[in-house]
Amino acid sequence: MLALSGVVAYRAGVTLADASDRLVHTKNVELTLERTLSVMRDAETGQRGFLLTRSTDYLKPYEVALTELGARLMELRELLADDATAQRPLDEINALVQVKTNELARTIDLVRGSRTDEALDVVLTDSGRVAMDQIRALVERMERDSERELAARLTAADEARSALTRSIAAATALAIAILCVLVLVT
Repeated sequence: MLALSGVVAYRAGVTLADASDRLVHTKNVELTLERTLSVMRDAETGQRGFLLTRSTDYLKPYEVALTELGARLMELRELLADDATAQRPLDEINALVQVKTNELARTIDLVRGSRTDEALDVVLTDSGRVAMDQIRALVERMERDSERELAARLTAADEARSALTRSIAAATALAIAILCVLVLVT
């Protein structure tokens, strides 16, 4: 009985540790997804400010965002390396980020070349807006999938915690019974 309690306790501990690790991992993935979206919004903000004012000061958020974007996407790739189902949406996000950053760069280049009307025509194609909407949708889907997986692991952790409690109670009852027998025999 004590050996069985020990096995149950060990397995429960492993399950609880796994759930804790997954919680941290899930939150890291969600945070990195949100940071990626934030960086994309910063790039858009910089582009928009430059298109409206033609002041290069407005390009700073855009330029910073471009340098950060690669790091965020690489971080996502690393965090999700062991998740085969996340690879396809991550590939889609990468492709859409490329579409969006190309649109941003093209409009900025056109304005720099005094071709503001052409830049506006590019914006009016809505390709950049559509790409951002698709990126947002993919990020939301990935967050939902991650939360669903986490919920399943937390359910398993709750079950392990209950099994651990039952095991400890049984071991304690057995120890008390053995102690009582020993007291009565002596």
